[in-house]
Amino acid sequence: TVCGKRVAVAGFGRIGLVLALRLRALGADVLVLARRSEVRAMARALGLRAGTELESGADAVLNTVPARVFTEESLGRAGLYIELASAPGGCSREAALSAGARYLSGAGLPGKAAPEAAGASDAWEAGAGVSACLPPQPASGAAARVSASARAVHFKYVFIAPSPL
Repeated sequence: TVCGKRVAVAGFGRIGLVLALRLRALGADVLVLARRSEVRAMARALGLRAGTELESGADAVLNTVPARVFTEESLGRAGLYIELASAPGGCSREAALSAGARYLSGAGLPGKAAPEAAGASDAWEAGAGVSACLPPQPASGAAARVSASARAVHFKYVFIAPSPL
């Protein structure tokens, strides 16, 4: 079970964001690993812990960063390492196994399993982003006065971020 486990999610893009929020909803103690301070601030604003380095004693590490960001030493005693990023991935299989972690590879899985949802859709390429996924705005009434950006924020926090039980 994920509940009560210490889980690190490396990367906070589209996949890392949804993954971290889902893990938190399942009761995991989630640490988001991100280079940029504004990304770490966003993670904290969403109620997640954030940092730049993996803490020792993580039960699992899930990587979404397509660059070598982990070494055998930095993985410490992580029990499980799951690779979701495209090549070259965040850590070599050998380094993860040498660190004593179980290694599961799903490298590039989000883009292979759902390429449109992973960013290849016309809406994302056109820069419409999440607002393109929303139903059309009503022609009149109070709902018609809601801006597209407010609707996008509502969509993000109602449909992506689950409320705690």
